[in-house]
Amino acid sequence: MRKTKLSKRLTAGIATLAMVASASASSLAAITANAGMMTGEGTFEGGAGLPWHVCENGTGEMAFNINDGVYSILIKNPGGASNGGEDRWDCQFRHRNLSITYGNKYRLTYSIYATNSGHAYAKLGDVSNDDAEYWHNNGNKLNMEYKPGMSQSELEDALRSASTVSGNETTSDQNNWDVKYYEGWDKWKADEIPAKKWTTYAWEFYIDQSFMNNIDSHPEGKQTVEWTFHFGGDGQYTNFICFPAGTIVKFDNLALIDMSDDGNVYQAEPEAEKTGLTVNQLGYFPALEKRATILVEKGAAPVSWEVTGPENLSGTASATIYDEGAWEYAQIIDFSKITTPGEYTLTAGGKSVKFTVGNDIYGNLLGDSLNYYYLNRSGIDIEEQYIQNAGQNDSKSALTRKAGHKPDEAYITDEWVFLYTEKTNAEIKSRYSSNGTKDVSGGWYDAGDYGKYVVNGGVSMWTLANAYERNPEKFKEGADFINIPESGNGTPDILDELKWEADFFMKMTRDDGMVYHKMHDYKWTALGVMPYDTSEGDEKVQTTVFPTRIIKPVTYAATLNSAAALAQLARLLEEAGDSSAATYKAAAIKNYKAAKDLYVSNYGSIYAEAKDAAELKDGKYSYFAPLDHNKGGGPYGDTQVTDEFYWAACELYLTTGDAEYYDDLKAYPEAFTVTTNLVGGENKGSPTSFTWGTLASLGTMSLAYNKDKISADEYKKLEQSLQEAGDFYLKVEKESAYGTAYPGHTYDTTVTDIIDDSASERSVTLTGGYEWGSNSMVINNALVMGVAYDVTKDVKYLSGATTAMGYIFGNNVLENSYVTGYGTNTTQYPHHRYWCPQMKAGWPYAPNGCLSGGPNSDMNDPLIQGAGYKIGELAPMKCYLDKNDAWSVNEITINWNAPLVWMAAFAEEEAPKADSNSTEEPTDALYGDVDCNGVVDIVDVLTLNQYLTGIAEYLTPNGEKEAQGKINANVDLDDKIDDADAMNILKSLVKLVTLPVKK
Repeated sequence: MRKTKLSKRLTAGIATLAMVASASASSLAAITANAGMMTGEGTFEGGAGLPWHVCENGTGEMAFNINDGVYSILIKNPGGASNGGEDRWDCQFRHRNLSITYGNKYRLTYSIYATNSGHAYAKLGDVSNDDAEYWHNNGNKLNMEYKPGMSQSELEDALRSASTVSGNETTSDQNNWDVKYYEGWDKWKADEIPAKKWTTYAWEFYIDQSFMNNIDSHPEGKQTVEWTFHFGGDGQYTNFICFPAGTIVKFDNLALIDMSDDGNVYQAEPEAEKTGLTVNQLGYFPALEKRATILVEKGAAPVSWEVTGPENLSGTASATIYDEGAWEYAQIIDFSKITTPGEYTLTAGGKSVKFTVGNDIYGNLLGDSLNYYYLNRSGIDIEEQYIQNAGQNDSKSALTRKAGHKPDEAYITDEWVFLYTEKTNAEIKSRYSSNGTKDVSGGWYDAGDYGKYVVNGGVSMWTLANAYERNPEKFKEGADFINIPESGNGTPDILDELKWEADFFMKMTRDDGMVYHKMHDYKWTALGVMPYDTSEGDEKVQTTVFPTRIIKPVTYAATLNSAAALAQLARLLEEAGDSSAATYKAAAIKNYKAAKDLYVSNYGSIYAEAKDAAELKDGKYSYFAPLDHNKGGGPYGDTQVTDEFYWAACELYLTTGDAEYYDDLKAYPEAFTVTTNLVGGENKGSPTSFTWGTLASLGTMSLAYNKDKISADEYKKLEQSLQEAGDFYLKVEKESAYGTAYPGHTYDTTVTDIIDDSASERSVTLTGGYEWGSNSMVINNALVMGVAYDVTKDVKYLSGATTAMGYIFGNNVLENSYVTGYGTNTTQYPHHRYWCPQMKAGWPYAPNGCLSGGPNSDMNDPLIQGAGYKIGELAPMKCYLDKNDAWSVNEITINWNAPLVWMAAFAEEEAPKADSNSTEEPTDALYGDVDCNGVVDIVDVLTLNQYLTGIAEYLTPNGEKEAQGKINANVDLDDKIDDADAMNILKSLVKLVTLPVKK
């Protein structure tokens, strides 16, 4: 395999921005369509394919390139029953969001080429009903031939003017059609596509409900119709493999015209205009750092800028720097001296969007982001009175729905199966009938799908619970930013919300205390599907058969997640006087014991590595979740659980005070530390402190808020580690033009090149690549800086945390706020089964307060690659697309919204209390002046000793000059503060040494 290391693209500032915006507009912005032109760009002359895109199902696997005006698809695995998949639809090429009208006349054309002879099934069908097919290569044939290099308008003109092959006018009566509707179901099987020859198909036809079977279940599709090609493997409905593996299938010149309705035209969403001048679109806290970014050319002199509003300020930007994430040259504008509240505009060449300076810039972000959990509850009606906002919908009622999966009866599996080849619910039920079922109603739907996962629920619960634990008063019962069905019962509402998920954990627990890893549909469902039975008992959802739900095997990871999360919740409920605390505590103890006993019996101790264990090599019956099981639900694989043992031991110790748990947590090699480099499971060097699968830092941060439960030395180690983590993220921010706390990391990926009739693979090194859910890593790192601030009261961490949020809220190269409804230009179409107006007309937009996962250098989904973006050739920060179906870059999920809740609560509480002078950098050191009073004396020695022994929390009064105090205290210049520094200060007072002491 050829390996190439791509050099950084040294793009030239604003000139490059203009080119990027132009290319993006050609692929994504509205196409000026002629009357009745229903499809988007189908000639691919601009190098982009959207809205056309590939779709893999079952074991189908494809790669594609868009070059020279042709959409070329390599079939790596056709799927189908012979290859462990389903049928011909395992490989698809499709265009969605179409609408049809019964009785209208249509014209359609496409050209197809394949390196091997084969077959392709073409249809217009409804995505919410697999049986609703409005057309499948039927009607009257038109005289069309393939012409390379056609523009879209040339193709439309040719299709409109084409004559029928028969010479007869097409009527709604099928008697004069070349292929009648009912013949189209199977006639394609005899129509072989020749090898290495372009074949053009063109049809004129009517769509009439009377053609179709089961008339009542086939309404007109409004924005739910797809034009799709199936060319995968064999199965129940296809008695052959359409094309063998290794075949390259090419498409060109695709168009569909509604000849009866000039208004039925394709219209893509226009893009917001980019200015190259970016700010935090929500605004800035008066006392904290305020920075903006402007794109410039390489070597540009500092740009002059002016901020106007209630207070005016002008200056020049920083020297030009190269941003590794954006692949752009930029300058930083710092206007931190602005402190007067009000609305402002920044001018630097052009004008920024308007922004606010004030202590209330987040508005109702806390309430909206927390309401996400109620809105994604399973097993309960979602009622308007508990909905915080309407988002872009006309009213809150658009977000209401009946209870999803009530009951949530699922079949228990005792094996890890990558893909179920069963075609029907009955077959799945038969396979696991002897295992029985379990009602696991309740809990939160995880992300864009209707799966429920203990391991992702665990980190989500910790984050929300920790937001409460750091300041219970903020979330006291009756808080005006939250209203749920349990409000008024005497328990703080955020804890009631956590109990909804905790009760699901309890239902996922086996009698022996081990916990099932996850549960979801046995196969993926489409977007635009409700989570409930709309037909009152016939197992149908929007006329689509509801897939059978399955429960995956028990795992160490799920069991320890449950132990940790339930123990933490029990502790907080007990303090709040909720009697249910005892139930959760008992369950947590049982979970931990079950996992510990089993793990120790297999590997000797809870921190023994199990990577060489036989069950990892042959994982069918493993207690470790495989990394690749992503059919029907997210994989959530985890093959390393020592971090979960540490986290669970921390929570159980804090809740019970039992010495067993204290001993267990202290035995962890990295106890009392917070990492900034995650390795294990899915993480291979991720520069962040925690994700859903790597959780040791959670235990340490819980200990940070329970200082009295650990020794002074242990707390000092914890504090130093948090400072080191916070300093690392601050350094990352300072090196970024956009103040992001996430630098990305370097890793390899594989791309496929398709040139003419040949395909090859090569390895590409993604330097500083952004991972799936990169925004969650930004905000998790901001959270860690928040905890560092809570521990040290050093305002640099508070300022750093809010600066990182500035990246989330629009100070990024795409000028996009990734939180729905918060900012001038915001994410509008996150990936979600129910909140998907792009997929189904009339379905709701997402509410305000949802955080998108954001840029992902792997660009795993075909929609973003279909925009013409190529892996390794686009800046990490630009690997994003705001589309409902762009699941690898625009998903929303419970574990990403939880830190948004944490940061909203933290910032609106702490930022108003900050001193504006505290944003200044520390001055030159006066070594030995620990308390920063301007003199070095015996009080400094005493203060330092009290600090080192844990008697004093800060070096300086109220921690107001803590950063400077720590610099002054480090008199031996070894980057740590210890007893040696105190001794040297004392020696300096009696003239034995001169400060600083150089070793």
